[in-house]
Amino acid sequence: MRNISKNEEALNLVKLEGNGEIWYNKTIKCEIKRNSLSLTWCGYVNLPIENYDKNLPVGLYIDIYNKDILVHGGVTWDEIIDGFEVIGFDCMHHLDLSPSLSGDVQTRREQFLEITKYRISQQHLVYRTKEFAINETNMMLDQLIEINPNLKSYIRDTKIDSIISSDKIG
Repeated sequence: MRNISKNEEALNLVKLEGNGEIWYNKTIKCEIKRNSLSLTWCGYVNLPIENYDKNLPVGLYIDIYNKDILVHGGVTWDEIIDGFEVIGFDCMHHLDLSPSLSGDVQTRREQFLEITKYRISQQHLVYRTKEFAINETNMMLDQLIEINPNLKSYIRDTKIDSIISSDKIG
């Protein structure tokens, strides 16, 4: 994967990549969406809610996930939406280039990075591509499956149901 470290290059790629994509990996809905302000990617996995410990408030899972899940910038999103627990991450962290940040905003960001001892210039920031976001989302799902035996069972049962349904049709 080529590193893209200039806003102009990143903006051109933004046009080519589009604003999102949905796919199913191991019967689980995954998606990436572009943040409308920063133009950076966010990745999400939609997990069936019945597979999780209902004794814990959903927001606490972020802390738990960040102990067990290695994903770019850590897990930054956890919310119940339409009967699914949506877990996500974003590509807007201190070394990530945001195509929409330019001029004064980018200068302020660089000043912040220098003040916080990162001493980073624009050339050190990297735009995280659509391909990168898809790979991170798939990797996050794989790790979620590893730490959750109930999710493994759900995927197995969903695959079996799908095979049985297709046999009935055929």
